[in-house]
Amino acid sequence: MRTFRLRQAEYPLAGLAMKESFARDQADFLAYYKSMDDTFLTGFEKAIADIQEVHGTSTGMPEQKDASAEVYALQDTLYRKALFLKDYVKDAGLDVAPANEAVKALRQTDTEAAVKAVRQAISFYQPHVAQLKDMPDGFAESFVADADALETLNTRQNTAMNFRANLTDENRAKYDTLDAYIRKVGNAGKRIYKGTTKANEYTVSHLLSRIRAPQRPAEGTVTPDPAPVNE
Repeated sequence: MRTFRLRQAEYPLAGLAMKESFARDQADFLAYYKSMDDTFLTGFEKAIADIQEVHGTSTGMPEQKDASAEVYALQDTLYRKALFLKDYVKDAGLDVAPANEAVKALRQTDTEAAVKAVRQAISFYQPHVAQLKDMPDGFAESFVADADALETLNTRQNTAMNFRANLTDENRAKYDTLDAYIRKVGNAGKRIYKGTTKANEYTVSHLLSRIRAPQRPAEGTVTPDPAPVNE
């Protein structure tokens, strides 16, 4: 299991994305791989459905999706607050390094590092709050409260996603089956469409870049479109 760098919670999403591309392009596949027929497609669909069922009954998949959405939203809130904090500190002539650490961790969506950096920054600036003329009343307290909430949500998210130890042998076999379909379709698709943008649809690392929350760009920078990745 986990031939690719897929987390277990990502298997259904990656499988569905690749299956949709395969179903659309099946005629092209059949020109090179005659076994990738309707029976193969039905098997692929069943492998995805089996994993969706595992998630629905064993992993709290709806809870994981809800927690992930809340984590990303709260990270965005904290990131904006960290940028405001940086402005307040710079205007006061204080050391901006602690605020920068919070901005950096939140931009990288590193939740654990972000929570730690926010707490350290507020602790560092608390004795100098009188110098932070622009900082609204209650800003520091709400910043820490949001960081505490983010830590709690992150724990919920990890609990929902990290369920490997509880998988039965039968469920592990289902992951192996879906993994095999993703590998076969991905390898075939990259070979058929080599040198074209369509190859990205069959490249797991490209699918993961769509599934996972992207790192925020640095302030004042423009992020270019990612180049195709061949695996």
